[in-house]
Amino acid sequence: MNEFVREVFSVAGDICDNELFLKRTSTADKLLADSKLRYPYEGSKTLMHVFDRLEDTDLITELLEGMYTELHEKKPKKAK
Repeated sequence: MNEFVREVFSVAGDICDNELFLKRTSTADKLLADSKLRYPYEGSKTLMHVFDRLEDTDLITELLEGMYTELHEKKPKKAK
């Protein structure tokens, strides 16, 4: 189950050390303007929003709807 959750969230962000990080998109920058920006792991080149308002379903809905239109689906990995 954990790998499934990671795969689903890898399009919109990442889960590291039990924290949810969301990619910076226009929608995320607008709706999460007051959130902390951090790197999800050491060596990461991508600064992301730390999302901790999991009980705010209206915000989550608006975020996901906006981010869905801004992010492209990941391309499948090529077989070696």
